[in-house]
Amino acid sequence: GGAGPCVLHELQIGRLQIRGECVMGGYHRNPKANAECMAGGGWLDSGDLGFMHRGRLALTGRAKEVVIVRGANFYCYELEDAAGDVAGVATARVAATSVRDETGGTEALLLFFVPRDQRAVTHLHADGLLIDSLRRLVIAVRSHVAAAFGLLPRYAVPVSEEGFFRTTSGKIRRAAFKRAFLDGEYDPALASLDLALHTSERGAPDFFAIPTWLPRPTTL
Repeated sequence: GGAGPCVLHELQIGRLQIRGECVMGGYHRNPKANAECMAGGGWLDSGDLGFMHRGRLALTGRAKEVVIVRGANFYCYELEDAAGDVAGVATARVAATSVRDETGGTEALLLFFVPRDQRAVTHLHADGLLIDSLRRLVIAVRSHVAAAFGLLPRYAVPVSEEGFFRTTSGKIRRAAFKRAFLDGEYDPALASLDLALHTSERGAPDFFAIPTWLPRPTTL
């Protein structure tokens, strides 16, 4: 806002903002970009995170690589590494991002990962069919991340190798996953995950799908 940045105490991680004669005044004819990087009062938000220690600055990462849930910071690469440790998840094929959860009033964690078994992914996205082996893998990913960080992902979405967004240099395009999620590209898969894992009001309890023997009514 116009008041400028709030100075934090030593060893507190915050956003690195700079101001001075050599700092740009904003982007040309790009108000959206200016709103994202100009903090007011001539301060430029660098997009970096860091802390001060004994008069020296230590950078810890990029703000866009952090998920903030209920006021706690979680680094995307740590969440991704944890999910990638689960057997059945392809190496270096996990992306972490978040979306606003209006019900809870905070951010909801989303994970996207590539399973080693690509056939199961095809059935999920094309037919809305969640094969049991993939269902167990999704549960394992969510449980492992929850145990490691105390944060349960709202969704752990299996995607294909071709559907895993990366730059030509190999960097994960987390914003592309978030955009695809908000655009509804994963909606059929999300509905199947909710039904199978009972993670929303759309999910039916088990007793609706369990075969039960009932006595045949006697006729009078």
